[in-house]
Amino acid sequence: MNVRLNGPPPDHRTRVAGAAAQQSPGGRQDTTTTRASVNPITARDACRGFPLVQPRPPEPDILRRTNHDLAARLRILQPAAFGTNERALRGVSPYDGEPMRKRATKQQIITSLGLLAAVAAAGWWWWPHIHFRFQLARNNVHIRSVPVTDLKAPGQTAGWYDCRLGPVSLRLPLAFADKAERTVDKAWLKFATPEQELAIVLPSKLTSEQRAQNQKTIEVFKLSPTRLVAQSFRTGTDDFRWTMTRSELQRYQMLLRMKAVSLQQMHAMGVETRYDAGIEGLLIRSDRHSAVFQWQTASGTAAGMVLFSSKESDLDLDMVRDVCQSLACDETQLLERQYSRKELRDLLDDAVMKPIDAGGERDAADGEK
Repeated sequence: MNVRLNGPPPDHRTRVAGAAAQQSPGGRQDTTTTRASVNPITARDACRGFPLVQPRPPEPDILRRTNHDLAARLRILQPAAFGTNERALRGVSPYDGEPMRKRATKQQIITSLGLLAAVAAAGWWWWPHIHFRFQLARNNVHIRSVPVTDLKAPGQTAGWYDCRLGPVSLRLPLAFADKAERTVDKAWLKFATPEQELAIVLPSKLTSEQRAQNQKTIEVFKLSPTRLVAQSFRTGTDDFRWTMTRSELQRYQMLLRMKAVSLQQMHAMGVETRYDAGIEGLLIRSDRHSAVFQWQTASGTAAGMVLFSSKESDLDLDMVRDVCQSLACDETQLLERQYSRKELRDLLDDAVMKPIDAGGERDAADGEK
């Protein structure tokens, strides 16, 4: 038997409304409710007695389930919650059992501010040091220090000659005094042999500007120009110290700059110094075959240079030291200007040579005969 109903199946509200109508006074049924049409369904679905749409659970049932879930969660959190409240009342942290953090006291605030000020002052003080070290590391700069020692001449001058060239006097070996070829090359007076060569730059008086600059250097650094150059040779990037004061750091940077810029052409292996009442000088050994002696008078009025070079064999350093130690300058014979080429030629031709052992003088022209 197939039963078909027209219209959609009644929902829960339709059935409730129908039941209420049946129970209404007078036994009348609300036709507006009972006339709701339903869609046709099969007899099998009708016999089962199920509506096609599950009805919504009653509102009290939803609240009951929700309250049950909340109660279960509260049972899980209840010990911690009660413990938290008890610890909070006792002033104890609810997380680790330690006492809760108290508000900072005035003494603690003052101490923190003092530490902050100390850190800021340290940063301000060491900022030049940090910047300097960063620049060295960034540019990969390494400047090595050069050993500086006192010049110690052995004094083996037997058979040498005393030579005077204008305001300069010095002792020369026989090979330079008697057998060397003498020439003038720009401002140099050259004595050349087949094995080695010696060149001399005659001094003249420094200008007033140069002397003022030297005096300023002495006042600022408490060193003469020659001693300042020697100090720059002693200085290297490995000499940096974090304990330097700002003035010491500025002095250190100036010495490095002087060595890297002004003396960059002098690849020194070693430096020897001569300081006495008349002459201050530096013997700078560039390699095994060359050396230069830079000197100035102790009064700072004049400066000169002597260059030594060997063509094949190693330079005789004992001979070089004896020549440098014997050099002297007569300031009364200094000129206010540079020597001309003709004047240098005349000085070289009229050079006075005096054998040390014989004690006599002879003219350079006689020595060539």
